[in-house]
Amino acid sequence: FGDVSRGDLIVFERPPSQKRGQDDLVKRVVALSGERVSIRDDTVFITQAGSDVEQRLDEPYLVDGTTTHSFVNTAGCDEPTLTSCTVPAGHVFVLGDNRDGSKDSRTFGPIDEDLIIGRAFLRIWPLKAISFL
Repeated sequence: FGDVSRGDLIVFERPPSQKRGQDDLVKRVVALSGERVSIRDDTVFITQAGSDVEQRLDEPYLVDGTTTHSFVNTAGCDEPTLTSCTVPAGHVFVLGDNRDGSKDSRTFGPIDEDLIIGRAFLRIWPLKAISFL
């Protein structure tokens, strides 16, 4: 399905650290290998690999007023801090669009690209919002 890009909705196998739950998950890629993700004041910032410039992540797909709470676990991150994670080589950092109800990389860390099954391309729920992604 090609290279994974920031903003892609991907389907991936449940990370091995998550013992219970659904076998396959759907989340949005927000950072790629070598990038640093920081979460401060309920906002996501990205520092691209090889750069020192931190930029607020533009997330037009989120409902207005959505906030992003900080990390629960930084296991698997390179150079972790309480508010940031550098994504290791061969991994991506994912967040759910429903941030308050989502277990994502803030909980289980960056996911190995080998766990990625494919991209989500069709929205079927809620029924009134059926559309291609």
